[in-house]
Amino acid sequence: MTFTAIETAQSRLATAEKIAEELTGGNQRAGLIITTTGSHTIVDDGQDRWAQSSDDYDTACESYLGIVLAGRFDDVDYTETDWYSDFCGECGCLYSRIGSPSDIDELAKSIDDASEFLDVCEKLGIDGEELPAIVKILVEAGDRFAGNNCFDEAREWIEEDFTVEGVEQWTGVGFWDAKAASACVDAGLDANNAKAAAESLIDKDKGEESDYTDECPIYSVCNGDTDVSVLIAEHDRTEKSDIMACHDKLSGENFDIQGEDIRSEIEQWVRDGIDSDSGIIAYNVDVDNGENYAGEVDPSN
Repeated sequence: MTFTAIETAQSRLATAEKIAEELTGGNQRAGLIITTTGSHTIVDDGQDRWAQSSDDYDTACESYLGIVLAGRFDDVDYTETDWYSDFCGECGCLYSRIGSPSDIDELAKSIDDASEFLDVCEKLGIDGEELPAIVKILVEAGDRFAGNNCFDEAREWIEEDFTVEGVEQWTGVGFWDAKAASACVDAGLDANNAKAAAESLIDKDKGEESDYTDECPIYSVCNGDTDVSVLIAEHDRTEKSDIMACHDKLSGENFDIQGEDIRSEIEQWVRDGIDSDSGIIAYNVDVDNGENYAGEVDPSN
């Protein structure tokens, strides 16, 4: 004896098993590629690529299979229907390449781990977008740049109107505070200008106790220990003249020259600092162009 109820149940179960195989990527007839990274599942159906938490995806699959077992395809072959669209209608997602939602910032808020966020973005094919690209730069630059929350740090760079390339340039010279970098940009400096100004300040500190946290003007500015105006002023000082910073290794003193005739200007500085009855004075001076000048000055001549 054949029981219709059993036949119906068996047919529904067979259909549910086939759909389950497709929803887990086991049957490529539907063209679904299922990838799991961390606690998230990415579905690539050939047209769209979308992400959801793995727990929510599994729950959606269970729910849809329950609908199938309840008789959704009793009167029609499921392969002749748009069952996948039906499933998507039952299944929410965190991010969709062509559908909704498509806000990367919201995706970031739902994933509190930077490494997993970057993995999800890579598998979605959106790792080159602004937020994930900047997050990657900050994470690779280290804890100082990523801060306590690399997503918030990345958003701050974006809010200060930095492009991905701009973030790479400014972090590349040591800036980990977007507002400090932005203040420099507003003053007309690029990243290399700021780096040169910092190096000039370091040269002026030679032989003396550093005025800057960690002996680094850029670190000190980003840390809020030195006002960014100090860096900007040093840039302006060196840009608007041919002034060259010098350090006399014998006396330990720092001084500036115009740089038109370096040795003559160094020897004039030595003369200006000695009494007429002094004997011959030696000097050994490092100039910020990398050159060194050594010699003697006879104040009687």
